[in-house]
Amino acid sequence: MKTLKFLLVVLIIVISSVSFSYSQINVNKIKSNASNTVKNGVKNNSKDNKNSKDKNEDKDEDKDEDKDENTTDQTTNGSDNTNKVVENSNKPSQEYIDFINSKYSLIKSYDSGLGLTNLSRGDYWPNVLLESAKELDYANTVKKMNENGRDGVTGYKFDDLLKYGVGFQEVYESNLKFVINSSIEEAYKIKANNQQKAIENIEKAMQIAEAATLIIPEEESTHKLLQDAKNAWNDIAGDYYKEVFTSDFHKENAGKILFSKTPIEIGKEDPNQFTTEFSSTDNIYAVVYLKAKIGDIDNSSTYQVVIDEGNPSYINFSHNKEDYDKSYYMIEIIPDPNVAVHKLDPVEFAKILSTLSPRNHEMKISMSFGYDAPIANGTINIDWTGADGEKIKQNAELASKNASENWAKNIQLPEVFSMTSQKFTDPALTTDKVKSLFLAATPDAVQILKVVITEPSNNNGEWITFKNDLDIPTEKRTNRYAYFVYKAKDGWCYFTDGSHFYRDYEGGGKYSNIKISGSKATRIDCANVK
Repeated sequence: MKTLKFLLVVLIIVISSVSFSYSQINVNKIKSNASNTVKNGVKNNSKDNKNSKDKNEDKDEDKDEDKDENTTDQTTNGSDNTNKVVENSNKPSQEYIDFINSKYSLIKSYDSGLGLTNLSRGDYWPNVLLESAKELDYANTVKKMNENGRDGVTGYKFDDLLKYGVGFQEVYESNLKFVINSSIEEAYKIKANNQQKAIENIEKAMQIAEAATLIIPEEESTHKLLQDAKNAWNDIAGDYYKEVFTSDFHKENAGKILFSKTPIEIGKEDPNQFTTEFSSTDNIYAVVYLKAKIGDIDNSSTYQVVIDEGNPSYINFSHNKEDYDKSYYMIEIIPDPNVAVHKLDPVEFAKILSTLSPRNHEMKISMSFGYDAPIANGTINIDWTGADGEKIKQNAELASKNASENWAKNIQLPEVFSMTSQKFTDPALTTDKVKSLFLAATPDAVQILKVVITEPSNNNGEWITFKNDLDIPTEKRTNRYAYFVYKAKDGWCYFTDGSHFYRDYEGGGKYSNIKISGSKATRIDCANVK
């Protein structure tokens, strides 16, 4: 009996031992499986090293692999240094994603001028390139990318942005550096005969060089070339710009369009009057601060208006001669009809603004001359909630109707009328004869208030004979011009641009009686005739 009990105890011990061994095998298997999986779900390749490591070594290995998985090396800014872009395991904010998308769009957009292919071909506007480079803010963009990593953003956009500095460096070395240097040299070559064109070349050099300093700031030659261009600008443009800039405020804002809810008075601007926020009940005025006199640029211009990054609308117009000597231009977007002086502006802008949806919009306006790139830009935000499209159009029509009279009330006589009048040496052109010829050709004139006769325009005498291809005379024309201010039957006063006097050739060495050429008359308030 004792023997049986002993055997039973032995059997129980054996069974327990086997059970414990089996359980231990399962536990070890679970631990082994766990050690072969990293925290982020990526398989740990260290399982190929089957010769044992203790638990702490496995943890260290996992950490090293995590670090390797989440780190990439990228070269930026054309530098040999390598930036570590550390992935952020947290989901990036929509703001960061939008940030990457907007910067990527800049380097790929044709309109921005930053596209590397277009830069290498010279297919860009230097002033647009500079503004885009400022918006790209490449050094700070790369810094933000290094801080936030690539998780959650489109991979190729992130990579293209990070490598953009390298590509720009190559284009700079192969093309842009040459353009900057040649523009400076060309400016000095032509400055004596065409100062305005020389200044354009200098500004081109300055804009490209400054854009380069923003994108590849570690490239020392960009800073040197920018300083060379600035020195050339002071040398060539310094005296000219003393006449161009109406004030320090003008100089600081040259190339910009600034906006105000109240009329803008040049030379008496209040910086606090300018804003970028408007509602549909506000008047909207703008001023374009130029870097040259309008007459030195072109006599025609274009507004480009873009709403919410949509397709642009264009407004084309010609400048009045009275504006040729000005280095600024006023825009009336939604003016007070009682003071509006532009017939075109309010009507054309009303076509754009009266149909906008009743919500917030961004409006960008640029102004260009001829077929050139925009010479000035500005952006405002407009809250169009509750906007009345019909009221906007009615306001514009009234403003346009009143513009001519308002213009006449504000305009002053051109500088020529402050000159001392000369006299013709030809006895057939006495002062009385000059006046009678003008009155005969101007039936609405009731009284001549002022006459200015200029000096001869060259040394060819008082009369110049014009001939055809067969060397036969066609007419004789005076080498002096006459300017008139007169009161008209409508009660307004008017001033004219220059008229000349002429005689048609009648053959046999004879010429007709003296006649006067036509001229453009501009209305002016008689109170402004002094």
